[in-house]
Amino acid sequence: LCNRVAAAAAGSDGGRSVRQLTVWDAGTGAVLFRESAADEHPDGVALSPDGTQVLEAHRALGVAPGGTLRYAPGTGGLTLFSLARPSARVRLTVAGAGRALAFSPNGAHVAAACSDGAIGVWTSDGIPLHGAPL
Repeated sequence: LCNRVAAAAAGSDGGRSVRQLTVWDAGTGAVLFRESAADEHPDGVALSPDGTQVLEAHRALGVAPGGTLRYAPGTGGLTLFSLARPSARVRLTVAGAGRALAFSPNGAHVAAACSDGAIGVWTSDGIPLHGAPL
């Protein structure tokens, strides 16, 4: 069993939106991984059953006339990566923003339900199981 937990949260830093992703050891509370990205909004995160891979959904934010933040059109994305090599990321192609994310029980596949109604399924290496989202 995995003794890790992951969370993605939105915050602000000097008027800019910041996405923060954190993975903890649930037994000790120790932070195992943390990263922040400016001008992004988190939509969800899933941790593989063995706690070694992360699937994250996020969207870029832009500034609308009048200075309010809004989602930049067409910027929804899914990113799959290993905690052992977080710089080696695989971007999974979806048309809408990822809303519900999951790994299969054996960690061999990932799935995402998106805001456009499509469902995408990939191997845990990022290879689509179907030519296009279902």
